[in-house]
Amino acid sequence: MTLSRRTFLGSLAAAAAVPRGACAAEEPLVRFGLMSDTHLELTGKAETLLKQFRYLSQRGVRLVLVTGDVVHLGLLSELRRFRSVWDEAFPNGKNALGESCRLFVCWGNHDYHDRKWFQENGYGDAEWADAIVNGHQNEAWRILTDEDSPGEHAILTVNGVTFVAAHWGHFAADLEPFLEEHAAEIPTDRPVFFLQHSHPNKTCFGNWYALSNKGANETTLGARPNFFVMSGHSHLTNVANDAFWAGKFVSMAAGRSSGSSGRNFYDRVEGLREYNTASQSSKYGPKHMPNAPLGDCDLASLVTVYPSRVVVERREYSHGRDLPPWDVPFPFPLNEAKPYLFAQGANPPQFPSDAAARVRLRYQHGNLTPSTGAQAGQVRIDFPVALADGEHSQIVDYLVSVKRKGDGSTVLDRLVIQPYAFGTAEEREKAGAWVVFGRDELPRGEDLVLTIRPLDAVGYFDGRGGTPIAFEFRLAKPVVSYLV
Repeated sequence: MTLSRRTFLGSLAAAAAVPRGACAAEEPLVRFGLMSDTHLELTGKAETLLKQFRYLSQRGVRLVLVTGDVVHLGLLSELRRFRSVWDEAFPNGKNALGESCRLFVCWGNHDYHDRKWFQENGYGDAEWADAIVNGHQNEAWRILTDEDSPGEHAILTVNGVTFVAAHWGHFAADLEPFLEEHAAEIPTDRPVFFLQHSHPNKTCFGNWYALSNKGANETTLGARPNFFVMSGHSHLTNVANDAFWAGKFVSMAAGRSSGSSGRNFYDRVEGLREYNTASQSSKYGPKHMPNAPLGDCDLASLVTVYPSRVVVERREYSHGRDLPPWDVPFPFPLNEAKPYLFAQGANPPQFPSDAAARVRLRYQHGNLTPSTGAQAGQVRIDFPVALADGEHSQIVDYLVSVKRKGDGSTVLDRLVIQPYAFGTAEEREKAGAWVVFGRDELPRGEDLVLTIRPLDAVGYFDGRGGTPIAFEFRLAKPVVSYLV
């Protein structure tokens, strides 16, 4: 939903003046901001970061969380620039209402770039001398918090609400001892907000971004049903419904606060893989799908904690969108069988009625005869964009299947992303959608049936999806010439 400035300001004032639903009779315990992957560099624009800070300041937050990758190279000088932007929005550590406000972060992989990374990426001794992990962790923490670093875990309580942070690479085996050591400070009758950079394994988004922590913390967090885990790292936006998960505990992706990256690489379902980097191509074969632009999506959320619930208001800055709030009762409604709380009851996206007639096949890079190059001899099939019926139905990707018409046997299945999935509906419709096959993937001279099913953010996890369209085609056999 795109809001005009007037509509946004009006809705903002109304939200500030009138508490939502069951919260009407409750005073909030605390209100805080949530950001991630700000990736601030020494050069480049900081306007969006400042805009986000000012918005949160005007909403009266008492704390701003950043779930990793605060800066891009992991330099103290970058952190000082980050602090200068903070001081502009929160002068003397106070929000626009004159109340105290502070920063609380967990370090991500970019904040913790090591000497090997600096060397491999062409940086020299000067940059390494300025690196956070080059013995400067305490100074880095002081730059943002004005306090000495407590170590690789941190704990903070604001207005009776507890926050715990685990820094990059130090959130696994030593988490349980840390929580046990601080058990007296960690309540069980209120939400506890836990920060780590990567998503807990197979929770929000459930793909390779989550697997990067190799299952860390599953047992520890699973034993604490009042934990609300917040993470980043994937750069996938929390516009999508699979950004929120409530299984044994709550897990939420903060979404990237400085744009979204484009990709067409999936590993969340075995077999539905489309690799597009050099290292992946060398291991799994040549790439076919180009990177899909996901659309700019600069996210910062306002989180209000009440005694009986947690309300997450998501604000997207690239297009001035306020997304529907997530209102989560406490104790949290955990459900291991169907953990994607906000997807339940949502209508999946659907193709327009004339979509099947608008599917088009074309060859790329010449015909299908053998030639050199990873992308030589491709088939591209373009199709219309599936439409959303409500915010929770936003099209994110498509399950594409090719079968033989004669016996119905499967040739291949592929999961492809919708370009500009995180942008506006206008951007998606203008870009269209497509799937690309390599010359060796499809049989020639046979009648084939292509089906395309639109999926919403959680579509593949529980079998949901819109009505598929079908397209019949046949690839001609290549003409082979012999020299005698």
